[in-house]
Amino acid sequence: MRVRIHDDTSEFWALAKPLYAADPVRHTVALTVIGNWIALPDPNEPAPLLVSIWEGDTLTGVAFRTTRRPLSAGAIPEDAAESVAAALAEVDPGIVGVNGPRAVVERFARAWAARQGCAFRETLLSHLYRLDTLSAPTTKGRARLATEDDVPLLAAWYRAFTIEAMGGQRDAGREESVVRRWFALGSGTMIWEHEGVSVSSARASTVADGMSRVSAVYTPPEHRCHGYGSAVTAAASQWALDAGASHVVLFTDSSNPISNSIYQRMGYRLVCDITEFAFEPAAKSITNFAT
Repeated sequence: MRVRIHDDTSEFWALAKPLYAADPVRHTVALTVIGNWIALPDPNEPAPLLVSIWEGDTLTGVAFRTTRRPLSAGAIPEDAAESVAAALAEVDPGIVGVNGPRAVVERFARAWAARQGCAFRETLLSHLYRLDTLSAPTTKGRARLATEDDVPLLAAWYRAFTIEAMGGQRDAGREESVVRRWFALGSGTMIWEHEGVSVSSARASTVADGMSRVSAVYTPPEHRCHGYGSAVTAAASQWALDAGASHVVLFTDSSNPISNSIYQRMGYRLVCDITEFAFEPAAKSITNFAT
C-alpha cells in the first residue's frame, strides 16, 4: 500500500473526483469543498491537504483536510487507516481531528494517538439525510433569495450559527467574506420573512454531480418556536431541486431529536452516520468514544 501527498489540487481532483462522484450523497462534503476550491480558490486560506491511497497502480482511496478542520476520511479504506496516519504524521502533525464512518475513524484515531502521544474523544455524531419527496410545512411568512444587501445580517447569523452548532467560531473575523463567497459560487441562500422581518436563513450549495447540501440553518433565539427554521430549510431544498439537484442532503446532530424529527417529516431519509473525533494532549483528556 502506498500513500501519496499531492501539491497540485487539479491533478488530485482528476484522480479523486470520479471516486467521490460515484456516491455524491456520502461524499457531499468533498464534492463541495474541493470542487469549490477548484472553481474559486480562497486567497485567505492555504490549499487543502490532499491524500491518495494506492495498491500498486490502482487508486483505492482518497482523503483531504482544510485549514482548522478535521481530516475528512470518508473515502479511506478501513485497512488503510494506519498507513494514512503514518504518512500524515510526517507532513501534517497538527491534525486537529478526523471524521467519517466510525470504523475507519476509530482505526485512524487509535493509530494517530499512538504515534503522536495524544488522546482523542468523540465530539460529534451526525446523521446524513437525503431528501425523498419534499413536504414543505405551512408556516406564516414567505421565502426570498438573499442578496448582497443581506451580507451583514447573514454574516452575523453565520457567526452565531458556528458558535452554537460547532462550539466556536470557525471563520472568526471573516464571516462577511465567507458569505460573499457563497454568492460568488452560486449557492442559494434563502431568508424567511414574517411581517417584513427576516427571521431565519438556510443555504443550499451549488449543485455538484447532481447533489446539493443544505446547511447553515439558523434562526435567532427571539424568533424560534414558530417553524421558521423548518420553512426556510424547505425553501432552500426547493431551490436546490429547481437548480437541478437529483440529491438534496443535509447533516443533523444526532443528539437533537427535535430537528431530526422535523427533517424526517419534511421528507428527508437517513443515509448513514458520520463520526467526528478531536485530538487533544494526553494530559487534558482520556481516549474515549461512544459505544
